[in-house]
Amino acid sequence: MQTKISLLLCFIGLALFSNAQHSDVYKNKKWSFSLFFSPSYAYRSVTVSDNSLQWMADLNNEADKPKTGYSTGLSILYRLNKPIELETGVLYSNKGFRFEFDEFVTPESQPDPSIPENASTTYSYRYLTIPVKTNWFFLDRKLKLYMTGGL
Repeated sequence: MQTKISLLLCFIGLALFSNAQHSDVYKNKKWSFSLFFSPSYAYRSVTVSDNSLQWMADLNNEADKPKTGYSTGLSILYRLNKPIELETGVLYSNKGFRFEFDEFVTPESQPDPSIPENASTTYSYRYLTIPVKTNWFFLDRKLKLYMTGGL
């Protein structure tokens, strides 16, 4: 667990460092291409509005464990004019969650070799996305602020 958290922090630090390296050459270019990779560490928690089902939510929350995932892709940017850019690309994501069951109850507390001692189930959701966006820069200096919208 500690190794995964350390690895995730290294990826975050690398992403922050690489995004901080910006050159003024970019302002004069019409086309930009970029490859990206983004790790993720996902966890979910279940809540219920009906108190009679609280036991089920507690069981889910106890068995649910964090899962590592990632997003990766290619982005293509075209600068129309100074404040407006068009962006598209291809994005692949692998997200999900994981259940771990530490012990199984055997009938009448008798050991049964066919029942495992523990189990793990991983649910993976894979997405392929082709976004089409417009970026509007309203502050384009050392600190860049922009709004983005699209499909």
